[in-house]
Amino acid sequence: MMPSPLPDEEAVPAEDEEVVPPRKRSRVRTVLIGLLAVLLVGGGVAAADGYFGWYGGGGTHPYDVMPASTVAYLQLDLNPSLDQKTQAWAFLRDLPEVQEVTPGQPDPKRVLWSFKKWLWVGRTWTDYDRDVAPWLGDRIGVGIIVHDTEQIWVTAIRVTDEGKATAKIQEWLDATQNDYEVTTRDGYAIITAKSTASVVHAEQAKGLLGNNQRFMADLRSVGENGWMAGWLDFGALAASSPSPSDAGRTAFALRFSGDTLEFAGRVLGWKHPLVNGAGQLGALPASTGSAVCVSGSVTGRLPVPLLLPLPSVGDWWKSQYGLDEGDVAALLGQSVCVSAPSTAVKHLFSVPEVLGLRVVTDDPARAQQVLHKVAADIFDHQSLAVDRVDGNALSAATTKDYLAEIAGSAGKLSSQPSLTKAVPDSSRAALASYLNLEVIGPSYVDAGSPYEPFVKAMKALGVQYFDEGSGNGSWSVRIVRT
Repeated sequence: MMPSPLPDEEAVPAEDEEVVPPRKRSRVRTVLIGLLAVLLVGGGVAAADGYFGWYGGGGTHPYDVMPASTVAYLQLDLNPSLDQKTQAWAFLRDLPEVQEVTPGQPDPKRVLWSFKKWLWVGRTWTDYDRDVAPWLGDRIGVGIIVHDTEQIWVTAIRVTDEGKATAKIQEWLDATQNDYEVTTRDGYAIITAKSTASVVHAEQAKGLLGNNQRFMADLRSVGENGWMAGWLDFGALAASSPSPSDAGRTAFALRFSGDTLEFAGRVLGWKHPLVNGAGQLGALPASTGSAVCVSGSVTGRLPVPLLLPLPSVGDWWKSQYGLDEGDVAALLGQSVCVSAPSTAVKHLFSVPEVLGLRVVTDDPARAQQVLHKVAADIFDHQSLAVDRVDGNALSAATTKDYLAEIAGSAGKLSSQPSLTKAVPDSSRAALASYLNLEVIGPSYVDAGSPYEPFVKAMKALGVQYFDEGSGNGSWSVRIVRT
């Protein structure tokens, strides 16, 4: 598979460029900077866009010049709708890089350039105003087409001056010894490998992705495309593999809504079994710090989206534990949740682990017997010392106190606002996960750090998937802040 032509893997700092050694907890700074650079890159939006006319969201997109035969597509939009700019500003407002941006100069590309050390631009472009500003537009797209069994990458960059863009990009490609060429079309610089350029141009002549009705309908189905959006046709992409598949498609977008960063999408036309069933995440204790729940039928072949770290039903279960399919079905039941309390998550499990299991099943007594056989391996040799059956629910935990919480009727996670924000469809999500960021935030930032307010504002991370029938489903990953 050809690599994407954008990164310059050989790029090194300039000789006069100071190399600063990593500081303590530098991973936080890197992540936050990356989030800022890619997702906001602009300041003073709410106050200034009315005056400066920085409304965004219009014009052409990279998919308007990509071949209609594109099977995978990803776009970065540095000029989304006014609402998205305002919401991004609200979410990232505590970051020092956001606060330092001059409100009167809302240029997202200039802010992005300030993080060039992380963008692999090398030493060819050294001055933004001279080397980049005269030609760089607002959108970048990357796509993959399949020719025979080869995956071919195509990159499209929106430009304001095709001539200057061609010269500067080619200058960079030559200096970094990338064997790619640059052509222009309808306000975009299109970068392709020289060896496959003729294939790309021939596919463009047959039609463009923006006229592909299925692609456009899938992308519209996710709603607001926000700062980043993409699409993938699993079946068409698999045509380049030894085992072709007729699997479905997914479309997704990354966007903001004031107190929430959301990466969400849909699964469409999936030909394999999809997990379905009423969600049980909200039935866990209000003290839950982290949890993952899967609901629905799990007998036979496990569903494709299932992320549960358990082997599929088959010979492994029988040879390892002497279990048959009925045993496994009883243990996994209609819903299975694994959780840990906030007290354990707060210390990043540096204290003795506290874990719990809650299973809703038609045969809880049989599930209890099976659990006694497999618990040590499933939970990494951490013993589930106590368990109990209440009606159709089997609860187990590493401590008596946590068992009482899991099996008790006291406050539930569904009553916590952070869950309703992070996993808004927890009652019907067949696959759901939750992490209380509020309790672990202080462990990831130094006291007095300029990033401390932002990190401590994070409340929860949530993941959900729910089935819509007919091979379709919706999923999301959300980060919620105060």
